[in-house]
Amino acid sequence: MKPFLTGLCTCLLMILTGCTKDSSQFIASPLSDTAWVQQILPANAIAHLSDTLHINPVSDSVNLLLGDTATLSGIQYVFPAGGWETETGVAFQGTALLQDLLLQKPGDWIRNFVSTSYQGKPIQTSAVVYFNVSSGSETLKPTSQVLVTFPVSNPSQTDSLFSGSYTDNTLQWSGTIPGVYGSRGKTNVDGFVQYAQTFGTQQTGWLMSGMESSDSLNNGSKLVVVLPNQFSNANSAVFCLLKDLPAVVMLTGDYSTRTFIGSNLPVGATANIITLTFTGNSFYLGTQTLTLENGAVAVSVNPSLATLPSLIQYLQQL
Repeated sequence: MKPFLTGLCTCLLMILTGCTKDSSQFIASPLSDTAWVQQILPANAIAHLSDTLHINPVSDSVNLLLGDTATLSGIQYVFPAGGWETETGVAFQGTALLQDLLLQKPGDWIRNFVSTSYQGKPIQTSAVVYFNVSSGSETLKPTSQVLVTFPVSNPSQTDSLFSGSYTDNTLQWSGTIPGVYGSRGKTNVDGFVQYAQTFGTQQTGWLMSGMESSDSLNNGSKLVVVLPNQFSNANSAVFCLLKDLPAVVMLTGDYSTRTFIGSNLPVGATANIITLTFTGNSFYLGTQTLTLENGAVAVSVNPSLATLPSLIQYLQQL
């Protein structure tokens, strides 16, 4: 019996030693999602990352019967009197709930997983706006134009208004809105010049004010970002910040190559690569700066462990 017990103890010691040796290695958890996926699902870690960073709209009540005015998140509204209807086409008058959000900084766009690009090309962006009017659980639609005014830092006379929606946790743009008009204005406040953009629109939801980059004819750069093996499209998001425009392009996770790819980027522009990851109940941040060249540019980024407050603080200063 003694040889058997000795052998048994030896096996147990080897198992325990092996477990101790492996404890410092990367161990997948239910929210690690280290494997690449062909379709992002709500259960993936990247969805948790998006929800955690997301800046939520604010809300207030408005009187649509009287053609109320409102100011929320720095956005000013002039509502048409009695010009609203329900989703089924029934006229609506009375008190409703207004929700809105103004995103003006690249860091805010990244926090909300906004890609300020259209048809694969970066858009020189003034602001991203969300506004929605509802009664109970029903969304209301204006039958005539709502005047929407918001502050901008980079005046342009040729901005268009784009309509967008979320797909796979990313805010993407479906095209420009026909029939809107825009105007620029400026005021002096305490000696400082402030610019504002006004649009008249019947479109609610997500809107982007911007124009195609003047470098669009030279969008010949392709960015290919490689992350370490434990980082995948199921737990990571990769952004290319073109601060001189400004614009943020969210790179696409390519399942076949295990890389993140962005195309039609301006040659010669300075690009800030920003990677965000949630895996194993921890956050990671990766950054790298480079000059975009003609053709494909491959770059490897090694993210570092970060806390949620430090990650948000970094994004706020962009």
